[in-house]
Amino acid sequence: MSDDAASGNVDAAQYQQREGATILELRIFSCRYVIGSDDSVGAIFCGVTVIKPPYCTDHRALCYLAPPKPLKVSDLR
Repeated sequence: MSDDAASGNVDAAQYQQREGATILELRIFSCRYVIGSDDSVGAIFCGVTVIKPPYCTDHRALCYLAPPKPLKVSDLR
C-alpha cells in the first residue's frame, strides 16, 4: 500500500486510474463492489470514490432495481 493510501490522502482521480482496491485500501467513501479476487490479497473492490455509499453510480445501477410499476385495474381485465 502506498504512503498516500495509508494516510488517507488518495483522491478520486487516483482511484479512477487504478484497477481496484484491497480491503485495506478502502476508505469511507470508496465503492465496495467486488470486481474480482487475487489469491495473494483476497477480494479486489472497485474503490472509486462515491457520493452515496456503498457503491459508485455504475455499480449501484447493477445492484439495485427500480420497484415494479403497480398494475392498474384496467390491466387485469
